[in-house]
Amino acid sequence: MPRPFAQLAVVSLAICCGIPLAALSSPPPADVLMETMQREIQRATTSLAKSDPAPYFLSYTANDAEGITIAGENGSIVVSSTFHRRGADVVMRVGAAALDNTHNQSRPSGIVSGALPLQDNTDAIARVLWQLTNQEYDPGLFAGGAAETRRAIHAENVFRSERLGE
Repeated sequence: MPRPFAQLAVVSLAICCGIPLAALSSPPPADVLMETMQREIQRATTSLAKSDPAPYFLSYTANDAEGITIAGENGSIVVSSTFHRRGADVVMRVGAAALDNTHNQSRPSGIVSGALPLQDNTDAIARVLWQLTNQEYDPGLFAGGAAETRRAIHAENVFRSERLGE
């Protein structure tokens, strides 16, 4: 099939199916949420690398859900609702892999979650991600330090017991 004929066939099929011609040639729209997350994780990684102790792992995950519920009874609609939710999870590990912020009985997870703005507003999304990152970093320092202290105390007690022959 000659190339001009193939292009004409695609355009004709698109018109018959109701697909706008601009959709065939225009690039996909930018994913504001993904671009903001990538930019923010780069910024957070660079900024927190200067901290002591610095996180050795940081990740962002977002969930963007939209849906509709329609319920009918006896041929009529009794419930019709829509929803749109966005949330983010920030996972951070502070310290060293053997002794990080997840080695604490009161805080076994290095995850903090929060709601993201529904609009594609770069500044608002970045602000929430930074707040969640800071919220996770502060407890991470405490939890990692507490775990390190408990291990040091335990090691000292074991050493004393062995030395005293107990």
